[in-house]
Amino acid sequence: MVEDKVEHARKFAYVLKDAIDNFWEAPVQAGLAFQKQYYDMHYDIETTAKQWTMMLETIKNNLEKKS
Repeated sequence: MVEDKVEHARKFAYVLKDAIDNFWEAPVQAGLAFQKQYYDMHYDIETTAKQWTMMLETIKNNLEKKS
């Protein structure tokens, strides 16, 4: 629990201002670009949908073979 709300707000404002001020810095932008590239590559809806379709078709085919 926060004991001093004014001090808490002051610290939060400082950290928030720092994050906003540094957002456009090259290292931050490079990190964000890498993160976006990673998630686009691994979690793209087209890729994910194909993987799910293949998995469900495999399950369905395996169940039909057992019947």
